[in-house]
Amino acid sequence: MSNYQEQYILELRSGIGGQESNLFAEQLLRMYCKFISKSNWGFKIENITKVSTGGIREVIVVITGIGVRSWIINECGVHCVQRVPVTETKGRIHTSTVTIVGLAVCSGKNDTAVKRDDLKIETMRSTGAGGQHVNTTDSAVRVTHLPTGISSMCSQKSQHRNKSNAMVCLEQKLSCCITKIKNISYSVIRGKQISGSIRTAKVRTYSFIRDTVIDHRLGKTVRNITKVLDGNLDLLNPICK
Repeated sequence: MSNYQEQYILELRSGIGGQESNLFAEQLLRMYCKFISKSNWGFKIENITKVSTGGIREVIVVITGIGVRSWIINECGVHCVQRVPVTETKGRIHTSTVTIVGLAVCSGKNDTAVKRDDLKIETMRSTGAGGQHVNTTDSAVRVTHLPTGISSMCSQKSQHRNKSNAMVCLEQKLSCCITKIKNISYSVIRGKQISGSIRTAKVRTYSFIRDTVIDHRLGKTVRNITKVLDGNLDLLNPICK
């Protein structure tokens, strides 16, 4: 058992089904908020896009607590709802989807922490303007991050200041590089979890017709859909702390 407070982003986006999908996304948000509160986790809605005709198009929730990761990985994917919409005059059953994505939140601490063994620090004579002192002493400093090959160089009069400034510049370059890598990784993760937001890629089906919720990934079926939507998700996906 772990006492580590994990922080994850839960993203809900309406998929196939138009207005029904927007309404279902709103229902799922309510379900998740109730479940998170019952689990004694903290959460904050960072961004939400509501639809004027009802429901939501997308929402981002930040969740903090113990055991979030082991729970959220089984929620990610396409969730389907099967029901007769209130606007349906012929009694036809509609199938709509909402996509769920879970992403770990990076604290930002030590993201660009650099080990001394990973650095190559060189001093050399400055070739720029600055007078006799700059041109005849080894005051310029170049710092290279060996694992990535990223380098930074400063060539003012003070070697000590050059080293400090070169380190700052290097960390900024590394931070920019890490951010780009994270964005690419998040895009890949989203793509894998969503699987195109198609009905055949579903991980869970909420059937109002049969009054059941089927989790295809976990191989579980629970009756009483109202109870599940009221935040009792532990019936399908218990928390592992």
